[in-house]
Amino acid sequence: TAFGGVYLSTDMGNSWINESEELPSCMVFALAVKGDYIFASLSCTASMVLSTNMGNTWAVRMKGFADTTGDVYAFAILGDYIFAGTSGGGVYRAKISDLVLDVKEDDPAPVDIYFYPNPARDFINTAAYIGWQYQIYDLLGSCVQRGLIETERINVAFLPAGFYTIRFFKEGKQVVEKMMKE
Repeated sequence: TAFGGVYLSTDMGNSWINESEELPSCMVFALAVKGDYIFASLSCTASMVLSTNMGNTWAVRMKGFADTTGDVYAFAILGDYIFAGTSGGGVYRAKISDLVLDVKEDDPAPVDIYFYPNPARDFINTAAYIGWQYQIYDLLGSCVQRGLIETERINVAFLPAGFYTIRFFKEGKQVVEKMMKE
């Protein structure tokens, strides 16, 4: 759905079960299913996410994939290969067995969406971190912006184009990610 849901019907559409409670609330661009495997492309991440157990748990696969290719808008599966059609004008192929090889159903990797879009132009959306502190560092390690996240967006329009590191922190928890400013 457009609001972050992957739903499953087992009775010809009479009822639906949310199979994506671990996913962030953002648009699902594309889905593909092979057996118990579900592949999804989300609007708020530059990654493909994968469930190996019919949506009970999700793991990030191909992290940063859309950073260089554009968002994935279509999947196709043929044999042991998945093909991804992207907004960047390309079609990419990956071997499914390589993507699912290290996914453990009893110890899934979380789907961590810290901010988006990335690359950013005028703002980054950080709705999941309202109430957290943040710091943005340039490539030389200088803090170029900091503050308390009080709304869903942080204005980054004044930052020069380039690469940055963004640090979110609150009560002993810390998340550090790379950010590109267009």
